Parts: sequence; structure tokens; C-alpha cells
Amino acid sequence: PAWMAGGFVLELVAALGIGWLMKRLGVSTLGAAVGFGLTLALLIALPMISYEIVYSAEHSLNGWLIDASHVIATFVAGAAVLSFFD
Repeated sequence: PAWMAGGFVLELVAALGIGWLMKRLGVSTLGAAVGFGLTLALLIALPMISYEIVYSAEHSLNGWLIDASHVIATFVAGAAVLSFFD
């Protein structure tokens, strides 16, 4: 159960980072936020989670695809929701 709390903290830090960047760059419309979240996911988050597939002994493509889809959905949805707040 303690590891689940750690997962919550990771998502909270990501949300704070996305929100801070959006505010700093002036991303405020829903369309811009979705594009921004997708860009962050593809150019920053996915390369960071790809170390596991490159360096692990299993090289689990299915596991990476699951993680990648979660990251993309999280960043896009998070940016979209944050676009409704000032």
C-alpha cells in the first residue's frame, strides 16, 4: 500500500509541473493544452520511461506499450483539465 502512495506523489508532481509550464508559457485553451500535453508526453515522458525496455533483460514491448499509453493519457488529460483553471 505504501508504494501506491508513492505513485500518487509522482502523479501530483507531474501535474504541478505541467500546470507550472502551462502557466509560464501561456497555454490556456483546451486545444492548446491537449497539444501541449501530447508534446510533453512524446518528447519528454516517453523517452524517460523507455530506459526500462532498452536496459532490462525482458525487453517487454507489451509492458512498455501499456506504460506509454498511460503516460500519454495522463499528460493529455491532465493538461486538458488544467486548462480550465486560471
